[in-house]
Amino acid sequence: MNWLLFWRDELDGDGVVSLRPGDRRGRHLREVLDALPGSFLRAGLVNGPTGRAEVLALEPELRLRFRPDTGIHGKSGPEIHLLLALPRPQILRKVLFLAPQLGIHRILLSRAARVEKSYFHSPLLSAGEWRRQLLLGMEQAGSTRLPGLLIFERFRPLVEDRLAELLPDGCLRLLPQPGALQGPETLPRPLPETVCLAVGPEGGWVPFELQRLEAAGFRALALGERILRVETAVCALCAQLLLLARLDAGPKRTNEDCEEP
Repeated sequence: MNWLLFWRDELDGDGVVSLRPGDRRGRHLREVLDALPGSFLRAGLVNGPTGRAEVLALEPELRLRFRPDTGIHGKSGPEIHLLLALPRPQILRKVLFLAPQLGIHRILLSRAARVEKSYFHSPLLSAGEWRRQLLLGMEQAGSTRLPGLLIFERFRPLVEDRLAELLPDGCLRLLPQPGALQGPETLPRPLPETVCLAVGPEGGWVPFELQRLEAAGFRALALGERILRVETAVCALCAQLLLLARLDAGPKRTNEDCEEP
């Protein structure tokens, strides 16, 4: 836990939150971070500002006062949407944990020909569990934005009917495929504000699904000669996009750059 996250309704009128003894965050502060009254921790509100939390008391409840930052944080890259063929639960758990760290805005979980129907009945897809995995990733990354998650048990209606309303105009739609001829270096620059990545199941999209995705505006993209696992492909794709966004933004100015000769 690199950042301590609160929900807005956990704060009282004075900005104080009380964590009960059994709360996972409280246990971590006591047992791992050895928090003491008067110490400050990096913290944030889910879907709200970042800031610091001052430890007020440890017993009988751990009480903290949240002090939000006043600075404005700019975007670090494009808004990334992930259209993901529902993977095995153990793989999905990894992707959910990684999503906030990679700047993923929303995940669209879809049925595909090579997706087992039983995956849709996994306990991981209960609201409490998938949200918990995202929150763990947010704590790791220092991100306060909770990625959205939508589940579609039918592939064709999602691609043909729903994407138009879910994705803004001008969204760059990418279809990573082994054997594709064009790589990330051929993407339009600067990158559009929104990008959607369509990552298939471990066995890949079947020809019909590829046809429907291409008809919906997705362009094939190469990630190298090797075939990647789902979670590795997601990391590689997002890392490439974030790198291109940094190159588009140009080098950051330092104090030395501003000094008079």
